[in-house]
Amino acid sequence: MIKIIKKDVKNLTLKVKPNCEVILVAPLIASDSYIKKFLKDKSSWIEEKLDYLNLTKFPKRELVVVEGFLLFRGKEGYRTKKLLKGGKRGG
Repeated sequence: MIKIIKKDVKNLTLKVKPNCEVILVAPLIASDSYIKKFLKDKSSWIEEKLDYLNLTKFPKRELVVVEGFLLFRGKEGYRTKKLLKGGKRGG
């Protein structure tokens, strides 16, 4: 299913997100027939992207605090400090 959003933009924008959601942003003045033709012309590209996403496993993007270090995508980041009640910093 393709989500079509009409808004005040100049160009058509087609996106395939990692969750396999397909979004088309179209100008307010774009006709339905023009949008259908555009999607038909891009159908092979959409299928290619969806096939790639279905075959590829992406790591979840989440922040996790472990033993005082901030991790992003499994990589060590910055040392963190807990903020205790009353504004005092913990170790």
